[in-house]
Amino acid sequence: MKLTPVLVAFGVLPFMFTAPGCNSSCGDHCPVTTVWIGSPDDAPVSLSGITLSGPACPDPGNVRCNGNYYARCTEFTITARAAGRCDVEVAFGDGRASEIVHLDFGSTQNGGGGCCQGYPVIGPWLYAIPDAPDGGYIYSTPDGDVMDYDAISIVPDASADGTTY
Repeated sequence: MKLTPVLVAFGVLPFMFTAPGCNSSCGDHCPVTTVWIGSPDDAPVSLSGITLSGPACPDPGNVRCNGNYYARCTEFTITARAAGRCDVEVAFGDGRASEIVHLDFGSTQNGGGGCCQGYPVIGPWLYAIPDAPDGGYIYSTPDGDVMDYDAISIVPDASADGTTY
């Protein structure tokens, strides 16, 4: 097809390079691609570290706490770099056991010319960390106020041998 100034002037050329099905509001219908983990009331949480493991995990340098990482962290986010699993170990500086949040991400949403990008979260995308050690474990709330612990593992203390005295 020979492009003439008339075709370009009436918008035919820009249309040829626009992804099919993508318009100005297409991003309003994309799945969630970022997991939020943090304090539900924006209170500081005492963390001593965040460790990532799995093919979907982002570069650790891209996981930043809102606030001072070791003493004033209130939240952080995880955005996958690939489909698959990402285990996020949250170590606390206040005496409680470390916990692992098991996350799963689906295939990219940008295939087939769609305008959604990234890897959609499979399961809950919002996880709350209780502020105090006696506040319980990290939980999600996929169904309103019901606390869900399905994606959470507690890391046992390596020095504990199970013997009761």
